[in-house]
Amino acid sequence: MVTKKLVKLANPLNFTASPKTETGECEGPTRDTSHIISILLILMTRPRAKCCIGFSPCAHFFKPEGADSSCAEVTLLPEEFEAIRLYDFKGLDQTTAAKKMTISQPTFARLISSARSKVAQALVNGCSIRILPEKE
Repeated sequence: MVTKKLVKLANPLNFTASPKTETGECEGPTRDTSHIISILLILMTRPRAKCCIGFSPCAHFFKPEGADSSCAEVTLLPEEFEAIRLYDFKGLDQTTAAKKMTISQPTFARLISSARSKVAQALVNGCSIRILPEKE
């Protein structure tokens, strides 16, 4: 699949030489519009919406006592940390918490699901948790 993408990127407009006419002249390059659409779908993704984060943790790294280095650390995004703080710590419902973060409720649901999954993985496997700082 990666090879296909690289091939498509090498010739993004898919220009091909036209066959010569009866007089021996070329009509010029032709292009396949479906190929252009596939390139746009690969290269143009929707930018992430900015979340409103109202809290910065005092500690950004948690490591279980006696943990060995065999388990990789789990990284929580600032948005995921804020989702856990609002939903699990403050006890807000998803709709209210989503409004506080200025995101949609389905986006909030995806964030809380991802954050809980990461925290559960760290707790079960004895991994450390790193909370990334908020980008300014």
